[in-house]
Amino acid sequence: MGRPISTIKKKTKEEMAHLRLSSKEYFFVRLFIGGCDARDAWFFCMGNEGVNWKPDYLQSQIDAVLQKDGAKELMKKFEPQYEVEKTERVDYTDKNVMIEELAKQAQLCHEPDKKAKILMSIADLQQMKKDDNVEEEERVHFHLPMKCGMCPLKQKHDADNGR
Repeated sequence: MGRPISTIKKKTKEEMAHLRLSSKEYFFVRLFIGGCDARDAWFFCMGNEGVNWKPDYLQSQIDAVLQKDGAKELMKKFEPQYEVEKTERVDYTDKNVMIEELAKQAQLCHEPDKKAKILMSIADLQQMKKDDNVEEEERVHFHLPMKCGMCPLKQKHDADNGR
């Protein structure tokens, strides 16, 4: 049927031992790397530990765990995904920027299904860019007619004919 929820995989235990992190610290760092707020990750992993602490002391404890060599090594292992989260805000209204961002995500993705969806999104955006260019070229421009007295050609004709 599967293993009980309360057990941790042997591979994960070995990684925790290698990193010299407790199970609470290990899973705290993993949640933090995954984008979870540090305080939320702390309380999820540590239970009630720190609930009554002053915010400054809690932050110092969070920083102490994140500064451990094992935590740094774990963050470095997931650095490509982690760096994507830390990048500055991007203008997602520009199709070229979106294509670049999706290309970065496609390079980082190792799951075939997700990678296929990302690549299909890139293809769709490129087709939309082509459609935008075609629409501009095919656009029909209409001009409002001028009154005859205002037309430069009519005025020149009248001047030549002496009217």
